Amino acid sequence: MHSVLIGNGINIEFGGAEYLNKNIIKRAINTVLSGAFETDDYPQEILEWLYKLYEIFPDVLKGKFDNFTYATFERNSLKDLKRRYNLNENYEIYQVGIEDYFLIHDLFCYKHGIQNPNNFMFRVCLKRLFLDAIYNSGKIQNIHSKYPGNLVRFLENHDYIFTTNYDNNLDNVVSKEIHHLHGDFNVLSETYDLNSFRNQISDKPGEGFNITEKNKHLYSNAIISYAGDLKVFAIKQFSRANSTMEAFADGIESDSNLKQEIEKWKDSNNELIRRMYEGVMLKRDNPELKFKETPSQDILEGINGTLRFIGLSPNNDIHLFSSIIDNENIDKIEFYYFDENEIKEVENIFRKKEIVTLPVHEFWKSMRYTV
Repeated sequence: MHSVLIGNGINIEFGGAEYLNKNIIKRAINTVLSGAFETDDYPQEILEWLYKLYEIFPDVLKGKFDNFTYATFERNSLKDLKRRYNLNENYEIYQVGIEDYFLIHDLFCYKHGIQNPNNFMFRVCLKRLFLDAIYNSGKIQNIHSKYPGNLVRFLENHDYIFTTNYDNNLDNVVSKEIHHLHGDFNVLSETYDLNSFRNQISDKPGEGFNITEKNKHLYSNAIISYAGDLKVFAIKQFSRANSTMEAFADGIESDSNLKQEIEKWKDSNNELIRRMYEGVMLKRDNPELKFKETPSQDILEGINGTLRFIGLSPNNDIHLFSSIIDNENIDKIEFYYFDENEIKEVENIFRKKEIVTLPVHEFWKSMRYTV
């Protein structure tokens, strides 16, 4: 079996420098400064928040926020961030990684006691700001028009195709299913899909948003996060929620003690517990109701044979690599590197597997070549 995992490198190769981190951030800033955005989606003040996060970035590197990491994944993420930047260098706002801004956001909120709903809303608006810039007024969805035929044929020869990209370029040129590991611009989040299980519960979080084809990407199930643990949680949360709801709905009919306990939730002082009660009752009366699952991560964890990485950096998405390391049925890794410095890191990550490292620029060149 041969599988391939495609990252943002394919967008940079065929879409150009517009899809580099620095230009995405510059575009986000210019969009707000020019007023070319809908304030119903995110407010102009989110740019002030971005500058505030950038302002404390040097202090984060200096260790002044080390005491505001409370979970292991936060400590590990902060350690990794420090490893990737030079303490003595002065970085511009666009030189800080998009996902790193979300770690800085959490550290700032922890230090200054900013709790929900403000913490949550700042994060959501920051996410929409960046998603809007990545989407690039829809231009990102047309990159596939520049794919050479060799590339399409190469992709078709794989049993499974995975991507960390949100766009649908691969979907538009390949006949088989594309597994979006971090979400899909064309799939609404469970929160905003009015037909979802979540929006059958009385508080209906998706109501009041004017979601159209033009801004759908901002309300999609795209995942932006600085930690692999958080990404895996986001990816798998709905399959776990479905299992939990099914267990409670079945148990309320067959276990009198559980039924008695769940009935107490109805009048709980905790709003989340009351919603849980409502959800269990809905599931009991409508067994077909389910949260929208994204099984791509489970599929990735179950493949065998050879897995190729193209357009990804070993510095990113370590959670994906961890699941691959743990999969004993993947016996060979082919990693197409951008920089030779990546080779040693890849060999260290996959030291228990057969590894082949190849220069990605030669791969792209071969894809463009027509006999």
